[in-house]
Amino acid sequence: MLPWAEFWYNTSYQEAARCTPFEVVYGRAPPSFSRFIPGETPVEAVAQDLMTRDEALKQLKYHLNRAQELMKQQADKKRREIDIKVGDWVYLKNRPHRQSSMPTRLHPKLSARYSHSKVCKEGSWARIVI
Repeated sequence: MLPWAEFWYNTSYQEAARCTPFEVVYGRAPPSFSRFIPGETPVEAVAQDLMTRDEALKQLKYHLNRAQELMKQQADKKRREIDIKVGDWVYLKNRPHRQSSMPTRLHPKLSARYSHSKVCKEGSWARIVI
């Protein structure tokens, strides 16, 4: 069951990457399996295994999609749509480990997270502080 789950995850489309993890690693589209059609094979054991495989893949797809939806719902709980226009005042988040222009503090953990406000310029993005 675990190899099928891994296969399904590696061949499912990822919105962030805009492709599948398989395509990221191998640079080509993943192989696809055709669905089993009853009566396709005369061997009963093979037919049973293929039907079991199709059912397992169907359940994996359902549960992975449901898990992705739940993660998205949890992430969206604290998000809200805000329109920031050019010329609006916004707070800039301090990133002392990235900014060499920031003064070093004795206890950087206790320093302010947001510094002064600035005017939003064309092509820039900002984080809104509630």
